[in-house]
Amino acid sequence: MAKFLEPHRLRIEMRSLFEEAEDFLLIVSPFIKLDYELKRILQSRKTDSNLRIILLFGKNDNNLGKSLSSGDLSFFQQFENIEIYYHPDLHAKYYANDFKSIITSLNLHTYSIANNIEVGVMFERKRSILGNGDNREDDKSFNYFMDLIPTTEELFIKTTSTKSSFFGLFKTKEKSRIEFDNTNIIHRNDGSIKLKQHSQPMGFCIRSGVSIPFDLNRPFSIVSYNSWSQYGNEDYPEKFCHFSGEKSNGQTSYAKPVLYHHYKKAIALHNSIFK
Repeated sequence: MAKFLEPHRLRIEMRSLFEEAEDFLLIVSPFIKLDYELKRILQSRKTDSNLRIILLFGKNDNNLGKSLSSGDLSFFQQFENIEIYYHPDLHAKYYANDFKSIITSLNLHTYSIANNIEVGVMFERKRSILGNGDNREDDKSFNYFMDLIPTTEELFIKTTSTKSSFFGLFKTKEKSRIEFDNTNIIHRNDGSIKLKQHSQPMGFCIRSGVSIPFDLNRPFSIVSYNSWSQYGNEDYPEKFCHFSGEKSNGQTSYAKPVLYHHYKKAIALHNSIFK
């Protein structure tokens, strides 16, 4: 059920959203400067390998440090499962955890939180956002931002992988590792961030067919990955070829994301990107 949040209530619900996140936290804000309380809440989850954080910020393409300081970037990089993305045109503000989401005018910035008149609308649901929430408008907003991610600049990804044993009956978490790092922090007085220049070829989500960065280890869009990860069956038949985008009629899967006749080309492309 949607609830209008006036400024005082908005601040309370924002902190509650961060505090109540169990497995998932999505942060969309052009400007980010964590205040003491939010930093304290997040600090307690740094070593929580079950919590996945997706952070999308924007603006100031000539000096990203004005949108996300080197200090806050370093803070987020310490989490076990963290994805950081950048979009120069981002102006929207949206926050979501497993059980609720807030569309608001509020930047995740200490000045905005303490001084500005900001309002928002909160959606609550009975089921987890990763399990298809029961509010249609809430699903639309969540899916919009998740589908926006593949169009952004990928800056930093660190994940905790799982290892299956005894035919998938048992899963154990392994140590987190940095999967992708496209940040090069320049220690200047302005704390600016310089991006490494890169261009990654595009592939296709093997479940939805939407265009995503080509990576044999990440053949799902984020929305499709959330659906697939509920069971994590690496051999579950999917609909499309990650390399060509053509229909696969169930011949592709997470374990085999490319049709056989594209296999050699796909391996060569993958190796050229991730050498």
